[in-house]
Amino acid sequence: MSTQIENFADSASKFIKNPLGIIGLFIVLLYGFASLVLGFSNNLNTEQKWPLIWFLVIFPILILASFLWLVIKHHTKLYSPRDYRTDDSFLQTATLEEQKEKKYEEFIEQENGGVQLSSKIPSISPEITEYQDKQKMVKESINKAFLAEELVLRELESEYGKPFLRNMKIKSKYSSMIFDGFNVSKDEIIAVEVKYFRKGLSIQVLEKTIYNMNRIFENVKKDIHNKTFLILLVIVSEEDMNLNDDRLKIIFDRIKNLPFKIEMKFFNLNKLQNKFGM
Repeated sequence: MSTQIENFADSASKFIKNPLGIIGLFIVLLYGFASLVLGFSNNLNTEQKWPLIWFLVIFPILILASFLWLVIKHHTKLYSPRDYRTDDSFLQTATLEEQKEKKYEEFIEQENGGVQLSSKIPSISPEITEYQDKQKMVKESINKAFLAEELVLRELESEYGKPFLRNMKIKSKYSSMIFDGFNVSKDEIIAVEVKYFRKGLSIQVLEKTIYNMNRIFENVKKDIHNKTFLILLVIVSEEDMNLNDDRLKIIFDRIKNLPFKIEMKFFNLNKLQNKFGM
């Protein structure tokens, strides 16, 4: 008997290493106790047994539904840090809402505080028209940013001969950042950040981006285990970029002193569209 208890204790200790195991252990114990009570309930009459029987029938269905909800809605919270064994364990796939939010924030930054969309539609017709025009402009700009991102990643996949995961979020205890593309190999990590500029280069946007990159690198550098960390900062615009622009020289000087390597690349969106037939 004591041996069985010890074996159960050893098995239970393996379960409680993460939230998923604790939930599983609770379910096993609860279902086990209910089964024992029903199995050894010779003194219970039929009316007293029926609640236990219904519990044993309905409980697994409720658990299945609960697990489905947890896996779909909160799967990232079901594991402890020790469950992640690989060097890319600090990565998560950004949700569609997070991707849209990122593109919208980039649009606002480029507009220098630009279009603020309200959930209340004005009652005056001209204001409604103005609101709809702004809505259309925001939507078109965000769609172009997504298009630029996809075309750049296709171009980089061709250039580097390796696939890039889309919209990966590096998450640490203190900060997080969504990169448009990500590749993890044995010796190197390549992160891609694509910036589409609708109205011309914005030095403020680039400086903020580099600051965020540096901050996230400081928080996750212990997780990359001596791998080379390369960030490709890609600028996409409607026209060819002037590489002699004094504002770019500021950025070039800024990235020289970072603890990781940044390479800047420049693409013309129209040329990318023609190349890929889009």
